[in-house]
Amino acid sequence: MVGYAYISGDVANHAFRTAANRPINPATDDLGTLAGTWASFGLGINASGQVVGYALTSDNAATLPFLYSGGVIYDLNNLIPVRSGWDLIVAYGINYAGQIVGIGTHNGLDRPFLLTPAQSKEQCKKGGWKNFGFKNQGQCIQFVNTGK
Repeated sequence: MVGYAYISGDVANHAFRTAANRPINPATDDLGTLAGTWASFGLGINASGQVVGYALTSDNAATLPFLYSGGVIYDLNNLIPVRSGWDLIVAYGINYAGQIVGIGTHNGLDRPFLLTPAQSKEQCKKGGWKNFGFKNQGQCIQFVNTGK
């Protein structure tokens, strides 16, 4: 189960992940927030326990989509190519294959997005790493091996 809740002693919502029909345990279920943000909201989860959602910047001027995976919360905008023309805003769902859907702007126009992670070393070869926004084949293979 995923969502958001006020954490005792804090003034903001934090995304959480917990088992169904179980109370939220702030010590183990709080996913935290992205650097430079003050609140986070979990919206989707897959069977691997990866969570997606969004965080609010400290001035409430922007939302940043996130992926929580392996105990780390990532800004999705940092996982796509820098000059792609995309500014991702909210991540709504993630499936068993790690594909993430959400809303963003592409070249200034609101658009839905689908992010598909590289799943095999073969996808990284023969320039395929470029399709996933990696700097080189080695970086793509490292991601396939470690998820980072």
